[in-house]
Amino acid sequence: MRTVCWLSFALLLSAVAVSAQGSVPLPSGGSVRYSTENSRTRLEIQARGAKPITLLLDRDKFVLPGADALTVHVIGEVKHRAIVLTDTYPSRPAGMSLCQAGEERFLRVITLGRHSASETLRLKLESCRENLELASPGLEWQQQPPLVRIHWLAGPSKSGSPEQRVIRIGADGRPR
Repeated sequence: MRTVCWLSFALLLSAVAVSAQGSVPLPSGGSVRYSTENSRTRLEIQARGAKPITLLLDRDKFVLPGADALTVHVIGEVKHRAIVLTDTYPSRPAGMSLCQAGEERFLRVITLGRHSASETLRLKLESCRENLELASPGLEWQQQPPLVRIHWLAGPSKSGSPEQRVIRIGADGRPR
């Protein structure tokens, strides 16, 4: 009887550690499924006709611990080489009721290998805690040559001043 109880408890804990979240389609077919696993974001990338690839993404100290992603959007894809996406989370509340409903948003480049994937870029786009704010439109994807243009009203490098960056995706799927 005691073994059954411990087994039930272990199954309950494993169900709590990974929460089902959602899925977004890839432009080339297939999808990216996302969930939360121990305060990290778990991606399962399913390209058409290929085996799924799993990748765990870190967040930063300003994301509410254990929170599920509010949104995940695929910004662009370089077929069989890279996926460019954004993921958004609730902010960790700050003192004096700051950031109670705030958000932290990241831009990520996921470089694809034959049987693996790696995060080759993580860049904070918006943050309640760090006072980062995108312009409108803040992100622009260009397919050929593959690149992302970022326009901030309050950017990360210039202490709240407007800023722009261009991130090019190389033939190997890595950002330049």
